[in-house]
Amino acid sequence: MTFRAPFPCALGAFLLCALASPVDASIGVPSQEKQPTAPQASSLGHAKDKSSIKQPDPEDELQRALNDAGSDRAALVRNLETFLKKYPDYPKRTGIYRALVEASLQLKDDARAADYSERMVALNPNDISILLLAIELLERREDQAAFRRAVSYSTRILDLVEHISSSERSPRVSVEQWELQKKSDLANTHFLRGDLYFKLRDYDSARKDLAISYEIFPTAGAAQRLGETA
Repeated sequence: MTFRAPFPCALGAFLLCALASPVDASIGVPSQEKQPTAPQASSLGHAKDKSSIKQPDPEDELQRALNDAGSDRAALVRNLETFLKKYPDYPKRTGIYRALVEASLQLKDDARAADYSERMVALNPNDISILLLAIELLERREDQAAFRRAVSYSTRILDLVEHISSSERSPRVSVEQWELQKKSDLANTHFLRGDLYFKLRDYDSARKDLAISYEIFPTAGAAQRLGETA
């Protein structure tokens, strides 16, 4: 586990998967037992009028929002936020949130970036990389409320790491390597939460996590933080 959450390597890259995904189609088959009666001419004309009205396609609108923004990050943020207001339940919005995080960071808007990272967490509560991203961005805000939310996310990561089963390991990883990595992840997570508690000036909780981290994997960082809590 690394505690530097990766950012997307290219703006709008999330669309490669989103726009390429096929849309399932469902075709209704009329019953063979009862044939529908033929519609009147007036209803046929009405149906034709309705069918000629093209419904808005979210995918097309999203692509236009990206194209219109070009390389203007501020315009990209405005366009994507306008899109989300129109389609608040867009199923692929995690990718949009990630693009907004990246654009906001480039605009030095850490508060907006943190907000969208937390929206990603709400949609992906068990994704450790997203949880780490949210923690990193919340730490930049340097306020007590943000630190407390970051603590809750680190606790969630700790719970996920503790419950990882050896059955989930890759066949290319030996049992010994897997166990060593899990110990390292546990030590890092306790250190992460302990450091957050330290920033909250909850020194008792910080000392407890840092001591566990040091016990699992003695490191200079954990030792130094333990000394600072004394």
